[in-house]
Amino acid sequence: MRVTISCFVLEGKDVKAARQLAESRKKGLSQQKGNLLLDYSVERSGGTILLLLIHKEGAGSGRVRGLARQVLSSESNLGVAEMELEERDEESFAAFYSKVSVKDFNIGLYEVYVNPLNTMGLVSDSGMRAGFKFEVYGDGGGRAVLDSPEDSYDLFSLLDYGGYIVRRVYRKTGEIAASVGYAGSGRLLLARCGRGFPGLEDVLNPFSSGKSKPKVFSFSQKGGMLGEFKPGKEVWDGKAVLSNVLWRLKPRFRQDR
Repeated sequence: MRVTISCFVLEGKDVKAARQLAESRKKGLSQQKGNLLLDYSVERSGGTILLLLIHKEGAGSGRVRGLARQVLSSESNLGVAEMELEERDEESFAAFYSKVSVKDFNIGLYEVYVNPLNTMGLVSDSGMRAGFKFEVYGDGGGRAVLDSPEDSYDLFSLLDYGGYIVRRVYRKTGEIAASVGYAGSGRLLLARCGRGFPGLEDVLNPFSSGKSKPKVFSFSQKGGMLGEFKPGKEVWDGKAVLSNVLWRLKPRFRQDR
């Protein structure tokens, strides 16, 4: 079944207000499940709220974005990252939010999809061995599509000091692998995991190790309607600069198979 994953971010609330808003909105969204939405999840990291909506409306849907603004009580543009995809038998994906720099994800994504020392599947997995395509945008509005591993040196130069940012990553077959969206002063990243895509540990590693890399919230596994991993920290303490949630779509979404 072809589905769209839309992840919205609302930042700038204080912790108490964000907690209350997140809890109250979960009840309101339940009315949309089975109608506009296949499923949903509302997560919070300090004063920042992540709203995940699974639907069939396609990327850029006005109905879905209108619902997100209504749910989050926001008249302004929300940060959003979206992926439209043909759902696999086991579809896992991770969402990252960073509020430090618009380039936070550049080198991390390069490590995930280009460097076999980080992602062994680039060598051992036939679904990844052909490499990936990077869609990147420059500060002046330029756009380029580069292949890895063929253009890996040029790609690195654009991402490291060339003023370009990654917007999407695709497999050579055209299937989307990752999507980066604007989120106020930061960035929001969606990345698919496992079976033809990098594993969860491959996706997490570039963002969670090394003194100069962003810290990631600790994790605790918790069963839920989407099988999510929730952030282990409840309060944004000013030290953690990257928050992460992992979801897994349940088989019931594939009713037409």
